[in-house]
Amino acid sequence: MYAIVVAIIATTSAWVYVDATLNKIGKIPEAKGMFNMSAGAWAIVTLGLWIVGFPAYLIKRKSLIAKAKTRPVEVKARIAKTGALALVGGLWTFVAFNGPRPSLSLPACDSSDMTNLVGRLITDLPIVKEAGVQYVSMKNIEEPEYDREKEVRACTGTLVPPEGEDVVQYRIWWDAEGAGQVHVEAQIL
Repeated sequence: MYAIVVAIIATTSAWVYVDATLNKIGKIPEAKGMFNMSAGAWAIVTLGLWIVGFPAYLIKRKSLIAKAKTRPVEVKARIAKTGALALVGGLWTFVAFNGPRPSLSLPACDSSDMTNLVGRLITDLPIVKEAGVQYVSMKNIEEPEYDREKEVRACTGTLVPPEGEDVVQYRIWWDAEGAGQVHVEAQIL
């Protein structure tokens, strides 16, 4: 999803630049106001702050074109600047599709969130509830296997109730739909 958003932002910022230069929209030196920007500035604002820049350009486009008809701004090296903008947007999109994706990392086997969750999962098992066992901590936590491609951790540890110990195995993985939810499956050995 991140890569698609990046592609949309890069494409729309290039479109804003091309549209503004074709319509001769630009900064008028003696004019004042927040929307008195060059075509390049409109493209950069769209690229850097899309959620504000792109809607602002679309809303102001008609009035900017009307101003440009009376005060047209010719852009020098328009093709080169368009190419540079397309190159930056294209590289950003390429990295978004092929590079490391920004995401949360899969929790480690020994993270407090995971060990607490495993303890609660085991405590909530009907047989454990009937026995009245409450786990106080977990020790000897290991990660014998980690599948980086599928992002699945296989973990083992020892749950410690007030008396005795129970060895537990658990797996941690992301949900299949990619919604950023972690799943944990645990069993007592």
